[in-house]
Amino acid sequence: MIKAIPTTYAGNIFRSRLEARYAKLFDLHKIKWGYEVEGYEYGNIRYLPDFYFPEMNSLFEVKGPNIPGIEKPTNLRKLIESGIVADVDWWNPKVLIIVGDSLGNITLAGSDEKAALVKCCECQKYFFLAIPRSYECRICGTYDGDHHLDDWISPLSLPQIEIESPIEIDTILAPKCPQCESDMVLRMAKTGLSKGKNFWGCSKFPDCKGTRPFKTP
Repeated sequence: MIKAIPTTYAGNIFRSRLEARYAKLFDLHKIKWGYEVEGYEYGNIRYLPDFYFPEMNSLFEVKGPNIPGIEKPTNLRKLIESGIVADVDWWNPKVLIIVGDSLGNITLAGSDEKAALVKCCECQKYFFLAIPRSYECRICGTYDGDHHLDDWISPLSLPQIEIESPIEIDTILAPKCPQCESDMVLRMAKTGLSKGKNFWGCSKFPDCKGTRPFKTP
């Protein structure tokens, strides 16, 4: 199996170069994104999305070569569409959970339904659209059939990216969680005084919120 290369881009340490290439593509199209912002749990589903797009109410999962199935986002999408988790404010039936592969093909999680990156003529912003579904702009709400779509990209052309001083995560001995003794994983603070800084977070999150400071070796 090909080993993923941890890659630093825009202040984030991505688990793979493929994820970093997607992040760069989002930046090129001025799409606001967050990487591994927050984990969620519903029933027996514990899921930490790769990307969250706050403006378009969408989750994005990156699926590299030789990576097992994506049961968690698929099951979550089914729960959302069934209305079981509709009580959560931003998780409503209109949420979009999509998957991008190493070739830039975008599909609805757990489905053959294709998705595309499109640009709205009204707000001039790019958003992801599930092709067999509504063409309504996920950002400003404009709808005029498909006449309000200025640009249509499918599949995506992923940009190349240089590896910016990668931290060889696999060579670092991950500490144990101070609260539950589970292995810890490297994360980056998204808010507060430590925003943009790396820290060790418990691998059992959100069940355990134990943390430790991270020091570059």
